[in-house]
Amino acid sequence: IHCNASSSSQWRPLMDRLAQSHHVLAPDNHGAGRGPPWPSDHALTLLDEVALLEPAFALAGKPFALIGHSYDAAVALLAALQQPERVRALVLYEPNRPHIKYRNSQTFKRSNSRRWAELDPI
Repeated sequence: IHCNASSSSQWRPLMDRLAQSHHVLAPDNHGAGRGPPWPSDHALTLLDEVALLEPAFALAGKPFALIGHSYDAAVALLAALQQPERVRALVLYEPNRPHIKYRNSQTFKRSNSRRWAELDPI
């Protein structure tokens, strides 16, 4: 998943190399590339970002490797926490620190506390 200031095109060179031996998908997020515009009726949440990616996740099959860059590393992490059986490998490239802001959110409280403890560097 591309960083917030980019589009799926940031992955093109890597996709070209991996496509010979892997099924590679790179969706666009809200306001990026071919993604939908930012919603005007509510503030965008990480859960909105995860929901937008569901069609790509369905195409990927199970289990899949998930890569998230910068802000979208938080999106990838949340997707993996929501459905860990779908994610074979998780790569967080230059992640921000979403747990500082989101650690007390209901989504993280409902997630497996042991799994969260393993992921929480604090």
